[in-house]
Amino acid sequence: MFDYSKTAYDLKRSICNFCSRLAQGLPVPFKKFLSCMVFGILASKTVILAEISRSLNEEIKLKKTIERLSRNLEKFSYTDDVLKNLSSEVKRYIHHDTPIIIDLSDIVKKYGVVFENMGKIRDGSTKETNMDGYYLLEALIYNHGDKLLVPIYSDLFSPSEPGFKSENEEIIKCLDKLRRLYGTKGIYTMDRGMDNVLFFNYFENNSQKFVIRLKKNRNVIFKGKEINIVDLVKQYKGKYSTIIKKKNGKQRKIQFGFLPIELPESTGKVCNLVFVIVYARKGLMLLTNLDIKDGKDCLRPILCYISRWNVEEFIRFKKNQYKLEDVRVQSYQRLKNINFLLTMAMSYISLTSKSISSRQMIFILQEISKRVHGIPPFPYYSTADGIYEVLKKHKTGIAEFLNYTKKKPKSQQLSLFELRYCKSLLVS
Repeated sequence: MFDYSKTAYDLKRSICNFCSRLAQGLPVPFKKFLSCMVFGILASKTVILAEISRSLNEEIKLKKTIERLSRNLEKFSYTDDVLKNLSSEVKRYIHHDTPIIIDLSDIVKKYGVVFENMGKIRDGSTKETNMDGYYLLEALIYNHGDKLLVPIYSDLFSPSEPGFKSENEEIIKCLDKLRRLYGTKGIYTMDRGMDNVLFFNYFENNSQKFVIRLKKNRNVIFKGKEINIVDLVKQYKGKYSTIIKKKNGKQRKIQFGFLPIELPESTGKVCNLVFVIVYARKGLMLLTNLDIKDGKDCLRPILCYISRWNVEEFIRFKKNQYKLEDVRVQSYQRLKNINFLLTMAMSYISLTSKSISSRQMIFILQEISKRVHGIPPFPYYSTADGIYEVLKKHKTGIAEFLNYTKKKPKSQQLSLFELRYCKSLLVS
């Protein structure tokens, strides 16, 4: 049996300490707001404000709590400050060979009619186009050692937003922010949707490493001649071989190799085309500016791209576990902020899972979640369920942990009334 009271206290203290580090430099009302939202999302497993307010268990009317959270959700404009504080927590996990995965997702509001700036998008799950909703741009780091993802950026945007230019422009904004926060560390890993010379030139101009999967209609220059990459790869069998685990969990032997090529849009810049034979119908072809000399170097971009599969599971976890697509706030600014605050809650789960000092608490939470088949390879589901099970048994929120104002210490000097009382005691 577990001591739920002690676990709940340790969990609340851990959440509030994490939020206080993220909220450094923010006004006191928004420090409290950030803590309440992160705690409420974790405790209720939803982004619906009414459920978040219920999980706070405040001593005021529920309606007043909802109104306060809704008002602050509209006014919250400190995402850049919070991301800067988050980078201080994350930097020790980012090295020169750490994959930084950029991925584009979506929130579909099939029956929504009153959501602000809702635009026409492509549903990535059903492949349907012209759906109502919003796009999500996610950036995460992946560690090959513990195989855990940590979200470091998330933004919700809409094609109908005033001033919107293009998806590529939004991705460039994301890359600019990450470059300011983390410098040239990491290997930026992207899928075929970002096969664009705009990103190739951006990474080259800023001395950043990248791995991008190429579309099958991409032409390159090899030995002075322009050729389609599919036709080029057919001429080679792959010099190296290894065994990898595919997306479905099965192991498979692959053959791979690399070729120095140039892009027709930017001649003179030599990159490496890394190809994998017997991987998919048309093979796997990656463009990278990593230095490659042998099979070990050639395997690096392949492993970086394979790590991108975990992001799809993370986004599924974010949508399903916390019901992101069931979000009810209608204001565009509130939608952006609720997605951002949910990402901060995800960052708490990720960083706490990585922390050595919190491993005992994470183990207890995963045991409390009572998984039928043990802890899965993607452990965030069990951790989130454990947090929910612990906090739902407690009828108090986190008000006692939110004392950000320092009270003046009581004066040691006796007051006039205390002095008279002491004199009366002496006389008697």
